[in-house]
Amino acid sequence: MQLRYATSLNQGSEGHLGFDAFHAAPQDKLFVLSDGANGTPHGGEFAKELVRELALVQEHPWPEVLRDDPNVTSDSKSLTRKHLGAYLYHLGLKLESHLKESAATVSLAMLEQNSIRLLGVGDSYAGVFLHEPKTGWQLMHWLARHKDPHGNPSQLIGAAVPIEPNCFQADLPGDVCVVLATDGAGDFLSETDFTQTLSMIGGEAPSPDDLNFLSQSLCERALRNGSDDDISLCLIWRRS
Repeated sequence: MQLRYATSLNQGSEGHLGFDAFHAAPQDKLFVLSDGANGTPHGGEFAKELVRELALVQEHPWPEVLRDDPNVTSDSKSLTRKHLGAYLYHLGLKLESHLKESAATVSLAMLEQNSIRLLGVGDSYAGVFLHEPKTGWQLMHWLARHKDPHGNPSQLIGAAVPIEPNCFQADLPGDVCVVLATDGAGDFLSETDFTQTLSMIGGEAPSPDDLNFLSQSLCERALRNGSDDDISLCLIWRRS
């Protein structure tokens, strides 16, 4: 398996807040992006501690549950999902005990030899694009997001509400690209923006510099499209 990634973090206009955080554990094939709630006093620090905690695979058993349980499907109400929700809820309480009145989203991806796992809480983005020789790069799935009728996140880690993470798994051999993005990026990028950008690499294996260029290009496009929030995006390319 070949695995490469790049991230562009906290891009945006002058005075952007710097509330987004990212952490990778490539040896464990685990990647985590978080958007600290802008209206909270310690949202940025909360996001940084959250992604570090979630990337400590050796200390927390929950990624093994996510990897191995066959009942984790898109938007399912599985027992595993409830266990993950309870874990994330208590992790949020732990962080909120010293980062008062703060919260954050999370988008997480695990990539195996022939499979993909996604988990999300809040209004950030996690999606999978698949490369086919005849059709090029195509969207395979966007993870559902937690949003209320007013467009605000209806669940956040650290908020005193029950957590029911959205989860997705699929067996996907071949070339895939997982996208993790905060709403400052994802709200201002279309499916076509992603497929056109990924078409620059086609079916070739991208270098780290290639992926850095693509992620930065997408962030710049989100800025041109009107985003005035922190703009953060991670591209994870995998060939089985």
